[in-house]
Amino acid sequence: MADAGAAEIKSLLDTPSASLAELMIALATALSAAQQDDNATVPPSTFSTISALGTYYRNLGNSVRSIRTSSSAKGQVLEALTQLEAGLAGLSKGLREGTSDDATADLTTAQQQSAQANKQLARANSALS
Repeated sequence: MADAGAAEIKSLLDTPSASLAELMIALATALSAAQQDDNATVPPSTFSTISALGTYYRNLGNSVRSIRTSSSAKGQVLEALTQLEAGLAGLSKGLREGTSDDATADLTTAQQQSAQANKQLARANSALS
């Protein structure tokens, strides 16, 4: 049985966030627009959206960090949130580099980090039950 802190963390993770949904839609829209552009021009608003997503995950991490629990899943949640931030930083870096080989490598790494972080977050969330 999960303690009260674990239940609180689980609630934070399971509660839908309108602001997160809006940021994800804005990012998807911007990336789609860039993909349609023959010059692969990334709209400047993309970078502010990526930054806002990083802030969202950082704030969520700060909220989780402040909760007392004996569950080891808390550390896994914090690690996953840190990885999500790192993936966003890599995405931003890769987009700024344009179409170079370095950009491709950065974007691939960012995608892999984000996918791994999402899996880890799902596992940790399950462990909070």
